[in-house]
Amino acid sequence: GAGLPRVPARFGGRAGAEIALSSRRRCSESAGLQSRRGRRLARAHGIDYSVIVGVQIFGCTVCLLLAGLEYVASRPGADVPWLDWLKDSGWWILPSPFFPAVIYYSLLWSEQRSKSSASSPEASSKKDD
Repeated sequence: GAGLPRVPARFGGRAGAEIALSSRRRCSESAGLQSRRGRRLARAHGIDYSVIVGVQIFGCTVCLLLAGLEYVASRPGADVPWLDWLKDSGWWILPSPFFPAVIYYSLLWSEQRSKSSASSPEASSKKDD
C-alpha cells in the first residue's frame, strides 16, 4: 500500500510493514496515555499507604542504628567485642534505599489522606455549617 513504509523482504515485506505500523501506533497510544495522566505519583486504589510508610520508617531506623553501631565499633580504641562484626563493614548501606522510598510513599500517603478526608461525610457536613 501507499501508506506503508518500505520494509525489506527479509523482514516480511508488507506484513512486516503492517506489524511495524501497529507497533508504532501502540507506542504512540501508550505515550498519549502517559501524557494525559500528567502526574508522577500514581496512587493505586485499595492500598493502605500508612502501613507502607511505617515499614519504610522502620527500615530507616535500622539503617541509622547500623550506621551508629558501626561508627562506635570503628572508633580508634573501641573495645566492644560484640560489635566486631560491624567494624568497617558497611552493613548500614543495605537499608539506605528506605530513605527515598519513605519520602515517595509519604507523598502518596498524604495524597491518600487528603482525598479521603475530602470525600468523607464529616468533611461535607462541616462545609455546610
